[in-house]
Amino acid sequence: MWWRKDTDEMATEHFKKRLMTVLSTLALTRHRSDLMIRKRFWVMLAVAVLVFGLSQFFVPRAPAEDAYSNIRESIVLFGRVYQQLIAQYVDTIDPNAFVEAGIDGMLHSLDPYTVLLKDEDRDNLNIITKGEYGGVGIRIGVMKDTLTVISAVDDTPAQRLGIRPGDRIIAIDDRSTEGFTTEAAAELMRGTPGTEVKVRIQRPGVDKAIDYTMVREDIKVNDVSYADFVKGTTGYVKLTQFTRDAGGELHDALEDMMHRGMTGLVLDLRGNPGGLLPEAVSVAENFLNPGQTIVSTRGRNPEANEDKVAESPSVIGNIPLVLLVDGGSASASEIVAGALQDHDRAVIIGTTTFGKGLVQRVFPISQNRSLKITTAKYFTPSGRLIQKTDYFDKDNGIIIGAPTPHEVPPANGVYRTDHGRPVAGGGGIIPDVEAQAESSSYWGDELLRAGAFFSFANEYCGRHPELSSDPRHFVVTDDILQQFKTWMTTANLDVVPEGQRELDDLKSAVKDQEQDPQLQSALQTVQSTINHWQDDSFERDREFIRRQLDREIMGNLLGTKGRIEATFDWDPQLSSALTIVQDPKQYTNILSGDHLATTEQPAKNATE
Repeated sequence: MWWRKDTDEMATEHFKKRLMTVLSTLALTRHRSDLMIRKRFWVMLAVAVLVFGLSQFFVPRAPAEDAYSNIRESIVLFGRVYQQLIAQYVDTIDPNAFVEAGIDGMLHSLDPYTVLLKDEDRDNLNIITKGEYGGVGIRIGVMKDTLTVISAVDDTPAQRLGIRPGDRIIAIDDRSTEGFTTEAAAELMRGTPGTEVKVRIQRPGVDKAIDYTMVREDIKVNDVSYADFVKGTTGYVKLTQFTRDAGGELHDALEDMMHRGMTGLVLDLRGNPGGLLPEAVSVAENFLNPGQTIVSTRGRNPEANEDKVAESPSVIGNIPLVLLVDGGSASASEIVAGALQDHDRAVIIGTTTFGKGLVQRVFPISQNRSLKITTAKYFTPSGRLIQKTDYFDKDNGIIIGAPTPHEVPPANGVYRTDHGRPVAGGGGIIPDVEAQAESSSYWGDELLRAGAFFSFANEYCGRHPELSSDPRHFVVTDDILQQFKTWMTTANLDVVPEGQRELDDLKSAVKDQEQDPQLQSALQTVQSTINHWQDDSFERDREFIRRQLDREIMGNLLGTKGRIEATFDWDPQLSSALTIVQDPKQYTNILSGDHLATTEQPAKNATE
C-alpha cells in the first residue's frame, strides 16, 4: 500500500472527529480507575496523538475512509492492549518506559537510522548541525575503566592550559568520575560559554593530581584536520566529517594551497562517517563545474525528490585529484565520492565504502524528544543507489510496495560515467583502484585494541619532557622498542594470545576428564606452543610496532598534525594515491576507462 500527502481537508476533519470519539470512549473506561491509572492514560493519549499527527503527513492512496478506518482500528487496538496491561499485569509497569519500548519496537521494524532521539542524542546532533558547542575542547575515551584524554583540540582552553593525551580525568567539579561514561563526562564539561568547570587530572609520571579550572568557550568543530603538502607540490587534505561549514573550511584550505602552487591533490575521506547533506554538496562543489549534478534524493513524498547541482566553479580547476575511501567512509563521504567518480573528476582509491545512502529529517515530538525519520534515498549522478540493499529484511511485512523506478538498474545492469566508464551499483562506492590498508597480525590488532601504543606513548612522553623542544627529529630507536617490550610485561594489558581463547574453551569442555594424563599432556603442549608464538610475535611485528609507536608519540607531542604526518612514509593507500596523482598518463588512463581495475560487470555483483 502506497502513501501520499493528504490534501482532503474535509476527510481530515472527519477523521479527527472519529478519533476524538474513540479517545473519549477510552477516557470513560478509565474514569473508574484511580488517579495514577488516569495519569497513565494520558501517556497513551499522547501516543495516540503522536500516531495521528504522523498520519497527517501521509495517507494511503486507497480510499480515504478505508485508510482512516485502518488507522483508527490500530490506535484502538494499541490503546486496549496498553490499558489491560497497565491495569492487570502482575507487576507494576513504568508507563513512560513501557511506551518507549513500544515505540522502539515499531522503529526496529524499519531501517536502523529511524530512531527516537533523547536529550543527549539531540545535543550530539546539534554539534553536527551547528558545528560548535560550549565546552573546553577535550576529546575523551575510556581506557581501563578510566576517563582518559585522547587529545585536546587546538586553540581551546584545554590545549592552552596544557591538557595532554593520556591524562586521566579523575574528577569533574569535585565529582569523582569513577564509573563515568564518555557521555556523562561530556555532559558535565559542556555548558554555557563563559562559565567555569573544574577538572582534576592524574598524569602518567606525575605523583600528585593536577587541578585545572577552565572557562568554557564556543568550541568550533574542525572538519579539515589536515591540509598541507605531502610530497613536492602535491597537497593532502584530511576531511574527518561534514558539519555545518565543511565546504567553506575545505574551500579556504584549497585556495591557500593553490596560491602556494599546488599541482595535484589527495583528498582523504577514510573513516569519515558523513554528516550534513548541504555540506556534502558544498564539498563536492569545490571540484565540479556549475550545472553538474552532485546527488539526487528520492522518496515517497514529492517534496523529498530533489537534484543537487553544483553552482560555483571548481576551486582547483582541473589539476589531478585522487580520493581515498574505505569501509568507514559513509553517507556524505559517499555522495562526494560518487559524484566525482561519475563525472570522471577524480580517481577513487581504497576499498568499498560503507553503503549508507538514506536521508533523515528530524521532527520534534515533545519538549525532550525528537523523531529522526528516513525520508529519502541518495542516488549518484549516474543513477546508482548508494544505500546497501539489505538495510532491512526483504521479508519485512511492515514495508509495503515495490522499489521506485529510480532503484531499477539499467537494462544491462551497468551504470556509466560521463566518459562512458562502467561503474558498479548495488551499495557503496567501489573504488577505481583497489588498495588495502596496512595489514597487521592478530597480535598487533590485540595491542591496538588494548590501547598499548597509546598508553606507552603517554608514559614515555611524561618521562621525557625534553622531547617537546624538538619533536620533529624524534625517531623510535631499538632501545625504545626494547623499553616497550619490557613495559608490556608489567602494564597489565588486556591482550589475549592467538589461540588462547580456543584452548580455554577446550579446557572447559573436557574439564570432567582433567585426570586423564594423556589429555593433560596434549593440552600442556598446545599451551607451550601458544606461549612460544607469543614470544615470537614481537620480532615478527617489530616494524609494525615501530610505526604505531611513532604515530602515537608524535600525536602526543604535536597533536593531530603530528599523528597524521607520521603515517606519510608507510601508508600503502596514500602511497598508491601519490603514485597515480603524480603520473599524468596513468591518471588519464584510469579516468578514460583504459584500466584493468574498472571492469564492466552487472550492478547486482557489486555486493557479492
